[in-house]
Amino acid sequence: MFRLDHFVVHIDDDFEMLRSLKDQIEPLGFPFDPERGKGTKGFKVANIWIGDQYLELPCIKTRDGGGWRKEWVEKYNQGKRGIFGLCLMTDQLDYFRNEVIARGIPASAPERITYKMFFGLFKKSLPFRLVFTPQIPGTDLQIFFLEMDSQEKLDFMKKYFMKPNSRDYGITGIHEAIVKSHFTTDAWEYIEKLFPNLIGNQTRATLDMGETKLTFEQSQHADLRVELRASTKENLKKGSFMIENVEVVVQ
Repeated sequence: MFRLDHFVVHIDDDFEMLRSLKDQIEPLGFPFDPERGKGTKGFKVANIWIGDQYLELPCIKTRDGGGWRKEWVEKYNQGKRGIFGLCLMTDQLDYFRNEVIARGIPASAPERITYKMFFGLFKKSLPFRLVFTPQIPGTDLQIFFLEMDSQEKLDFMKKYFMKPNSRDYGITGIHEAIVKSHFTTDAWEYIEKLFPNLIGNQTRATLDMGETKLTFEQSQHADLRVELRASTKENLKKGSFMIENVEVVVQ
């Protein structure tokens, strides 16, 4: 029903930092073109494609964010950086939303990302719908859910937009995301209500989605950290890199 899709990691508006990141990660097998990606006068996004998953790296350029998600713009304007959003793809978005609401969790109405382009002359809507749930108590992290309009639209995106992609260098995708924090009792209750099929306990619990996994791990450190474990199809050099509070590990 689910798989890991992408991770929204907010960064400073610093192109030199992105060029430095490019120099750091390309030798590990992560090709990166920081100039690609959607944007408006209010925000700019760079993507690191890792198989079917990706890191979405937005920087906010104006106080209102130019169409970027309001809650995230507010956090950004407060000086916060790092991961604000973790997205799971599903093919049963409406069913899942109804189930979540029945369990007492607020969930947004399905929405599309639409933003203005070319000095506001045109609007572009992306070919998927999103449902957002509240942030995990005590953290800035929201888990949200995405459903593509069709398999054809997904195939088109893979063919023409998910480039440059680490898959071409033997790194096939993110197979597990591990969310680490000193979770409160309220946080664990929320996580268990959102994902009633978790396996484990309030030290470490995993949502096994088949090809990918989402794990929540109790930490002694209050600050949120996310570890993304990447799979390879070859005996590649192992390594890792950090972006804010997110670490990508090649296993």
